[in-house]
Amino acid sequence: MAISRTPARAIARACALLLLAGVAGCADLRNVMSLDPGGVDPASPVAARTVAASRTDAKYIPFQQAPLLPKDLRPASDFKAQVSDMVGRRRTLERQTASLPAGQTDTEAFARTNSEKLLKLGLKPPAADQSDQTDAYVAKLRALAAPPRDNDAPPASTSRAIPTPAAAPVSAPPTQ
Repeated sequence: MAISRTPARAIARACALLLLAGVAGCADLRNVMSLDPGGVDPASPVAARTVAASRTDAKYIPFQQAPLLPKDLRPASDFKAQVSDMVGRRRTLERQTASLPAGQTDTEAFARTNSEKLLKLGLKPPAADQSDQTDAYVAKLRALAAPPRDNDAPPASTSRAIPTPAAAPVSAPPTQ
């Protein structure tokens, strides 16, 4: 099986070209390969402080004196297991929510459809003034349940029993 030598030759030619450029002075390898971010613009108002801050001699501890890793850290496998569990739960939630029907946005059609269903079952949909009737019934029950203002005075009515919805003049709210 013959191996093509053209890629090897191309790499060798590129290396030779770089070497010649470096030797000929076309490229300053120190500036090209340096990690230094570059010079400071002397026109900048903070140029002097920037140069001073970059030249500051900081004292570093020797590598041998660097603190060891703490012993109370969880191992990476625990983090991996927790992340895998979270991803699994998220995927389960996404599957479950994707299987739900779309939300109801047309409320008038929803009300009309359910009113028709109630009529087919022989039930009467709530009246338009049902809320007012319910509020009046609740107010009447609260008035009956309130203690008298004067403890020596006889109660306003002889019967303190709460009337049933059928006996009340206002109809009770329907049970759901």
